[in-house]
Amino acid sequence: MLLSVGRTGGMLLNLLVREARSQRILELGTSYGYSAVWLAEAARATGGRIISLDVAAYKQAEAAKSLAEAGLDGLVEFQAGDALEIIPRLEGTFDFVFMDIWKDLYGRAWTWSIRSWRQAPCWWPTTCCARSTPAPTPWSTAAASAPCPG
Repeated sequence: MLLSVGRTGGMLLNLLVREARSQRILELGTSYGYSAVWLAEAARATGGRIISLDVAAYKQAEAAKSLAEAGLDGLVEFQAGDALEIIPRLEGTFDFVFMDIWKDLYGRAWTWSIRSWRQAPCWWPTTCCARSTPAPTPWSTAAASAPCPG
C-alpha cells in the first residue's frame, strides 16, 4: 500500500521550504516521489537542492520520471541504499529534513540529524500529518528532550 503525504501535506512541505528559504534539503524516504515533487518545486523557487535517500532504487527511478514530467529534473540527487548507513557520510549541513522512512528508524535518524542541522532548521517527520495522535515513541521522546540547535 502506498501512502503519500497527500495534497495538503505536500502543500505544507512546499510552503515550509519556501518560507524558510531552504537551500539544502534532505528527504529520507523517496518512495515514488510524490513529496519530492512538492519539495523540488519549492527548491527551484529558493535556489535549493535536494538529496533524497531510499532503499529501493526502482522507486527512485519512478520518482525521477515524475520529476522530469513536472519539469523539475536536476533538482534532486538520488542515493539508493540504507539511509542510516548513508546519512553519516553526507557532507555539510541541512536546513530542511523531511523524514518519511519506517517509523522504527526515526530514533536513530533523529540522533544523526540534530548534528547535521544548520541554525534554525526545519525537521518534519510524516507523523506530523497523522490523522490520529500516535503513542509516544523513543524518537518522539528524544525529540521532545533534545536541545534546539541555534
